[in-house]
Amino acid sequence: KNATDESGRKVGNFFNSYMNEALVEQLGLKPLQSEIAKIDKLADKNDLVRYFGYSETIGLGGPIGFFVDQDDRISTQHLAGVVQSGTTLPDRDYYLLDEPKYVKARQALKAYIAKLFELSGKAHGDKAADAVLDLEMKLAKVQWDRTTLRDAEKRYNKYQVGKLKELTPNFPWPIYFEAAGVKGLTELNVVTPSYFEGFEKILAETSVETWKQYLHF
Repeated sequence: KNATDESGRKVGNFFNSYMNEALVEQLGLKPLQSEIAKIDKLADKNDLVRYFGYSETIGLGGPIGFFVDQDDRISTQHLAGVVQSGTTLPDRDYYLLDEPKYVKARQALKAYIAKLFELSGKAHGDKAADAVLDLEMKLAKVQWDRTTLRDAEKRYNKYQVGKLKELTPNFPWPIYFEAAGVKGLTELNVVTPSYFEGFEKILAETSVETWKQYLHF
């Protein structure tokens, strides 16, 4: 009973704090300043990868989705996995197709990014919005479409961690896993292998500053 009461109290406190709009307005960006400071200090690609891993531990997300789930082929075991991620709009079509509704959605996203930069006191929000949208479009281009993602066979690609270099020779997976709090990982499912091949190239070709703008957004 006590445990139940304590859990209920915590849930109630969490809900009430979330709904306390007056306090949210009063605090502004203060609760986020420590995270923003971490992003501002990122200096190179290894720092970025470290932050990508860390972001999974705080529920922020990024271009790599890390998870643990039941092994689809060995139901008595669990299996870690990585999957494509990192885009804001609901589907890659929103980035790649020129139908009016998709164009409108991209324009709205760009305006939203710029507004958040303005509200958070960051300069050059319009330029940042262009850069972030362009980066998300590049990520979308190497993502799998919905039809392919529904194929259970294609989604199951078990790799030994030591063999990940065969897929992405230059990506520092040990840095990522350490930052994500993962120890002793020997194998995992790479759900979308071709995405990670493309992402490795995008990571290399995109400036640290643009990635920092993306993470700030």
